[in-house]
Amino acid sequence: MPSLKKEPESLPAEKRKTRLFVQQEIPKPIHPFRLLTIHAGLPNDPVRCSITAYDFGVSVQYDALSYCWEQRPRHALYTEPSQIIVELKRPGEESFAFVCVNWNLGMALTHLRKPNEDVTIWVDVFCMKMQPQDETERLDKIENMVRMKEIFSNARQVVLWLGEEAENAGLVFKRSDIMANGLKSVTAPITTRRDQRRISMANPVSDAERGALEKVMQRQCWERLWILSELTLAQKISLQCGQLSTSWEGFVLLCDAVDPLSADFSVELIEADAISSEPVQTSIRSRIRPMQLLRHQYERPRTFGHFRLLRLVQKFRDWKCSVPVDRVYALLMLANDRDREMNPPVDGLSREEIYSRLVKSYAKTYKRLDFLNYHKGEVAQQPRLWPSWMPYFNAECTVPSLIDFSRDISKWLRDDEQLFCAAGDKPARIIDFPQYPTRLGLMGVRVDIVRSAAEVPWSTSWSIDDIRGQLPQEFVRGTSMFYQHYEPGAYGTREAFDEAVRRTSIADMTSQRDNPNKRHSYAARRALRKELTSVALPHETHGTFWDMAHAHPDSVYRAHHRRRPFVTDRKYIGVGPQAADRGDVLCVLHGGQTPYLIREVGHGLWTIIGECYVHGFMDGESFLMNMENMTETFIFI
Repeated sequence: MPSLKKEPESLPAEKRKTRLFVQQEIPKPIHPFRLLTIHAGLPNDPVRCSITAYDFGVSVQYDALSYCWEQRPRHALYTEPSQIIVELKRPGEESFAFVCVNWNLGMALTHLRKPNEDVTIWVDVFCMKMQPQDETERLDKIENMVRMKEIFSNARQVVLWLGEEAENAGLVFKRSDIMANGLKSVTAPITTRRDQRRISMANPVSDAERGALEKVMQRQCWERLWILSELTLAQKISLQCGQLSTSWEGFVLLCDAVDPLSADFSVELIEADAISSEPVQTSIRSRIRPMQLLRHQYERPRTFGHFRLLRLVQKFRDWKCSVPVDRVYALLMLANDRDREMNPPVDGLSREEIYSRLVKSYAKTYKRLDFLNYHKGEVAQQPRLWPSWMPYFNAECTVPSLIDFSRDISKWLRDDEQLFCAAGDKPARIIDFPQYPTRLGLMGVRVDIVRSAAEVPWSTSWSIDDIRGQLPQEFVRGTSMFYQHYEPGAYGTREAFDEAVRRTSIADMTSQRDNPNKRHSYAARRALRKELTSVALPHETHGTFWDMAHAHPDSVYRAHHRRRPFVTDRKYIGVGPQAADRGDVLCVLHGGQTPYLIREVGHGLWTIIGECYVHGFMDGESFLMNMENMTETFIFI
């Protein structure tokens, strides 16, 4: 039997109490599935655990721990990580090893321990190889990453560790328990969010409780990508803060009482208008509501469909993770089976290789180029020589995509229905260059060239708080004058040109776009024209765009935020990237929802400038103009 490593007796008592012991190696052979048992003990006793190995598929009751790796002690008193002794067991023998864990995990194990019974729980650090040392351990890690979906979905409950109790957290947990008990006491079945909100509004929240909730929402765990996925898969969620615990349902009811406006899941309040004057409401809208909606849609795959991995990565790119490649791996467990097969975990791949594999597999599987519409991030945030066709998912998304303008909450994470179809029924066709991994070949047609771009683009200094309800007059006046300089051109009549300006001013963000069956009907176009023109306007007017900016400021803001209006040689009008310039080529690529502006850099190579809205090229019109014979291959770098 392996010998037990004893704690040095020369250490002072206070050091022995807080010192952390380190596991040197796990006994072999390696088993595919491990669980950690936290043995019963009193608060002042050293934490003693054991690891038990099982075969996958064995029926066993266990919890799963979801926590933040990087969370640090709040007080300077904790200058060393907490210490824990882990006892490793396997059938037929016993061995002990000392395991070093970080401070946050050590405190979680300390508070999860019970005085009279053992706790069986899955913890990533103990139950899978986080830093493999050889090929066997590497394969073991990959196998456990593949089975993360099963691990968290089969757990009895997922415990979200928030950290130690502080900042009056007890007020939050007490109020949450009261609301959860009120939910259980209702005799009639609760079937709608409206009924739950009624219960939350019956329990008004005090200023002290609101302030305590704001402090709780500032904890790092609410912005971690792994935690988002783990909570989505959970059958039941328990929130743990020190010795305090409460249910997820009660916590959500508390959030409903603090921010009732977003309780009905409005797309605008989750994304465009998530910023509130109260920080606690901003946190609820940007963190809690997406978690709720993700859990709601994940539980109903027949209604909402299974998630596509690229869509998940784009939607949650503002959430944080420690390792760049985890931006894909953390969401892999939520993706559909096809995407999981195309993007399996591979240890050692770089960030560029992971992202390249993701976007290429999406194009090959779904025959679409949605990744070209996603914001690549600011140039200063991108690594040097980052390909123009590959989104930089580690950068914050500051410009929402035109294809994400749907207001239907049921389509928030679905992309099976296209908002635009500039390429018609032409599927995406990509060409790989193994010797040049930063290059990508795509098929498409050139349809026009940018003749001029507005001199007053959207300024980065204009924040949403400064322009809420009213757009900057400098931008409105300059853009309106820009459009007034041009004749109807390709649109034929003044009436058609005015309609083009109306639709371009809001990038056609209308209710008809969300309903493909009514998108092109005469009744829909007539109702839309009435909707866009039947708004009371000031007596003074400076053109169609001026009227739209005053009648629909929020829609015009979303369409023109950090974008630039332009006119082509054939006098089509559109709105495109802020970097749009004279001479840029307007093209329609096979599989693309929108047209794109591209720029030649020499030697037959091109760069993607970005997506654009051009009235007259959004629904496959380019392929109805006998342009199909002009198809060519563009090589992008």
